[in-house]
Amino acid sequence: MTTKEYWDTYLGAEIGLVDPDVDLIIGFEEERQARKLIMIPSESMAPKAVREALGSVFNNVYAEGYPPLRMTRDDEARLLDFSHQLSYYRRYADRR
Repeated sequence: MTTKEYWDTYLGAEIGLVDPDVDLIIGFEEERQARKLIMIPSESMAPKAVREALGSVFNNVYAEGYPPLRMTRDDEARLLDFSHQLSYYRRYADRR
């Protein structure tokens, strides 16, 4: 099996192709949540954009702890300056 075939079969396949039963169950749960008002205080509805982010490639990244203190003090424009953030990371990142 080539790398591309492996990727297409296991890592890049849609859930409906990998496990149709789980895909069906997810569909049922989406419909249930759309039709019912869930009145459990501990339940919350995540916006679609949040669900998409949580189900993205970032799910493959392990992170622990809090962000560096400097990131809590920078303004949003500085945090979104990706060239600056990447150069800083490359220079000062943990050298494990």
